Amino acid sequence: MNKYFDFSRFWLLLKTEMLKGRRAILMTLTIILGIMTVGTFTEPVMDDNKIIHAENFAYGLFIGGFILSSLAFSSLSSSLKSYQYLTLPASTFEKFLSMWLLTCIGWMVVYTLAYSICAPLINLIGQLASNSVVIVPYHPLGGFIVTTLKFYFVLQGVFLVGAVHLKGYVLPKTLFVLVLYGVLCMLIFYLFLGDMVNSEVEQTLNDIDFSITTLHILWSVLEWVFWWLFAPLCWIITFLGLKEKEV
Repeated sequence: MNKYFDFSRFWLLLKTEMLKGRRAILMTLTIILGIMTVGTFTEPVMDDNKIIHAENFAYGLFIGGFILSSLAFSSLSSSLKSYQYLTLPASTFEKFLSMWLLTCIGWMVVYTLAYSICAPLINLIGQLASNSVVIVPYHPLGGFIVTTLKFYFVLQGVFLVGAVHLKGYVLPKTLFVLVLYGVLCMLIFYLFLGDMVNSEVEQTLNDIDFSITTLHILWSVLEWVFWWLFAPLCWIITFLGLKEKEV
């Protein structure tokens, strides 16, 4: 039996985690979709008499997914539960993979299916609430929905990092850290690049063209890093944090 990954051992762990987390998943789905369904009565009034499924889908996906991801590895917050979880007959990789599959891939699939089922009901309630309501159709494979799923796939790893490294109130603590890092990055950008950007703006037209090209290249690099490196980096940090706790 491979000590890093054994399918039968992993499958048993995955089923166990699914049984433990089913209540949280069902409650999250019920609350989010329930609020969206009931809120359909007021949405046409607040949003120019429109119901935009793509926006509602995105809100529910991110809010529900980030909450569930913050609840991952919740056993680590208690000394007794932590010992029981860390001594389970499964490797660190199997524990990480099972939790990632449930909170990332699993949530995307379950939420998409659940919203697809609720969308006709939301349409019906919207039409009953207002005869003049405009309903923007829901397309599960539409460009905006797919892009939203891709963003969740990348960003979800941040909350897994928080779930492993932070104890108690993981979601607000993770959001606070993200805001703090965002402010620091903006401050660093302003201190080190602000003068350069201001001077380039005042240069000749050719220099401005060069500046635009440089900024375009920089943006392309940052975009590539976000889509291809950010999520794997979060997964590695989560795995190493889990490994450290086992040691």
